[in-house]
Amino acid sequence: MFVSYMESTCIDGEPNLYNRLQTYYLRNFKRYSVDSRIQQRKAVGLFKEVGKYVLTIGLSGFLILAFTLAKDKINSAEKESDISKQRQLIERAIKSVDEDLKTIIKNTNSLEEISDNTSGIAESAEKASSTTNGIYSKLTLLQSQVDSLEKMLDVQKLKSHEEKDSEKSHLTSGSK
Repeated sequence: MFVSYMESTCIDGEPNLYNRLQTYYLRNFKRYSVDSRIQQRKAVGLFKEVGKYVLTIGLSGFLILAFTLAKDKINSAEKESDISKQRQLIERAIKSVDEDLKTIIKNTNSLEEISDNTSGIAESAEKASSTTNGIYSKLTLLQSQVDSLEKMLDVQKLKSHEEKDSEKSHLTSGSK
């Protein structure tokens, strides 16, 4: 490895691909010392930076996901309560419509009974009407008879007045 490093860093060196890969490995993945101090591997520093970035972005993404899911749960709970309220309102409306329908059916049955009774009343009214017509015709006949009797009576009264007047005129003409 040392030879590969020297080939890669020397001005006269002509490193091949294998030498370059070994030098890359030494620089990035092996510990080395500068001024009697052990230096941190470059790969470790890179992994730390990438890990920090991943944790930062991942944590914020996780928090966003957690808030979104919590909000969805809250919204779904609110929606569920709204749905249950709407369901109760619909059930009440259905019960109300059912009660109204039962009332309408009862009223329809009563109207049918009244209609049946009314048809009997109509038949009775027709009979009463025919009886009334018969009575009316008899009354009309009686009225005409009464009228004729009144005329006869008037005629007799006129005759009796005329006779009285003629007697008076005879009496007054005879006494003169």
